[in-house]
Amino acid sequence: MAQLATRRRDWAAARDWAERAVAANEKDPWSHNQLGVVHAAAGDLDAAEAATRAMLESFPDHIAALRRMSDLALRRGDAVAAMEWAEQAVSAHPSDPGALYQLGTVQVASRNLVAAREVTERALDLVPSYTPALRRMSDLALRQGDRAGARSWARMAVEAGPADPWCHFHMATVHLAEGELDAAEASTRRMLDHAGGHIAGLRRLSDIALRKGDPAAALAFAGTAVETSPWDPAALYQLGTVQLAMAEIGAAEAAARRALALAPTHAASLRRMSQIAARRGELESALEWAHKSLEADPGDPWSHHQLGTVHLALGEFDAAEATARALLKQEPDNLAALLRLSDIALQRKDEAGALSWAERAAELHPGAPAALFQAGTVHLAARNLAAAEASAGAALAVDAAYSPAWRRLSEIAQRRGDVSAAFDFAESSVRNAPRDPWSHLRLSQLHLGFGDLDAAERAATEALAIAPGNGAALRRLSEVAARRQDLPGAIGWAKQAVELNPADVWAQRQLIDLHLANWDLGAAEAVLATSTVLRTKPDLLRKLRDAVAQRRGKSGNG
Repeated sequence: MAQLATRRRDWAAARDWAERAVAANEKDPWSHNQLGVVHAAAGDLDAAEAATRAMLESFPDHIAALRRMSDLALRRGDAVAAMEWAEQAVSAHPSDPGALYQLGTVQVASRNLVAAREVTERALDLVPSYTPALRRMSDLALRQGDRAGARSWARMAVEAGPADPWCHFHMATVHLAEGELDAAEASTRRMLDHAGGHIAGLRRLSDIALRKGDPAAALAFAGTAVETSPWDPAALYQLGTVQLAMAEIGAAEAAARRALALAPTHAASLRRMSQIAARRGELESALEWAHKSLEADPGDPWSHHQLGTVHLALGEFDAAEATARALLKQEPDNLAALLRLSDIALQRKDEAGALSWAERAAELHPGAPAALFQAGTVHLAARNLAAAEASAGAALAVDAAYSPAWRRLSEIAQRRGDVSAAFDFAESSVRNAPRDPWSHLRLSQLHLGFGDLDAAERAATEALAIAPGNGAALRRLSEVAARRQDLPGAIGWAKQAVELNPADVWAQRQLIDLHLANWDLGAAEAVLATSTVLRTKPDLLRKLRDAVAQRRGKSGNG
């Protein structure tokens, strides 16, 4: 009965039946084993470990129990214990591919990809059609930037296990890496055909819907995931991701706090708290949460990245660089770290260094358009339009739908005075990425620059419909209202931009400028007095204070 309830994912009933089985015969190791399965699935790691140890007392070399102990240690962030349990499982069962797979899982978590590949190949030598190992080979290829290899291994996994839901799920992962959203959705739905309302499939559908620019569908899938597995921190994290995209910051924080109540060291949720604090302009709090995230999982690249992001927001370039370099020591080919170092060098006016990091990123990740695009960003800063144009073209040769490159070509054409081409490229960006708010905003910018306020407003409104919390879209609508001499409307849009994005320094500057234009000096001073993010920009803060003082002087003289 406990097994049947487990298959239905009715954890309360499964726990009840398993506990009855243990109570009926406390010496039966299989009852303890089933109870451990249920507790592990429900996220009660301590209870799962206790039940699994009870199983091991009767069967010290039981393969499933040894693997579970390794998995539980890994879920707690104890990589050393996880490795010890996995090695014990392999030692006791050297011909079991599942034991080798678990050892590879620990090695992947420890970022030892070479060792992970070796043990995975050993598993495939034992059982060539072992689908978890085929998926692992695909995953390793994907991590190393070999997208063709990743796709090949993923197809082999699906062919070997057409009824295995995880093979379809991994195929969806490969499609997502290529930006193939429709194919990813189709593979995820095939996964759900074989696994019912599995939590991972629901989270994935939510993610895909959000990438497609359908936040309502994304929210519905995430909500169903949380209802299905209310103890799953990853489901709550996905719910918060959607809520943050919809500018529902309070709801996103509530979801993150629920996740942390379930799993206090869930690195992704700790990062989310940092992101939320940063969005609110509470940068010191954001820094504290980012450090907690990194402490919870020192090997998590995104925790390093978030910490660096906060340091940059604080204007702490040295600390941001140190964080990126620390990540590169763990993962020498980490694309985000390479691009971050290029960006830091560019902000320091070190164009040679910025280009060097960008070229290294492109060399290590030839299939990543973002690396080629970053080189173009450096060229553009150096006013080398031809080189910037070539970089954008190279990015589009890798991914013809890469909208930042279309926008870059539009910007270059505008700088050259070719208005027709600027609009053509901007419209190509919208065609290739109709759910990308930045594509619509580029088109809006062009319309505004050439005085077509209605068209600028329509494009900005479209961007805001796709991304309700987009501060740039709100600022653009404020600009349009100001150009129409509608100061109350312009101030209203700017206030909304500041409220939804308190860390957006440009929204605060725009609001202050509008208050000054309206001769509301008290309101301008209030923004200056309450802003935390402007304190990280001392030159801008001084300039704005001088502008207010100058207006106040004119007002007094009048």
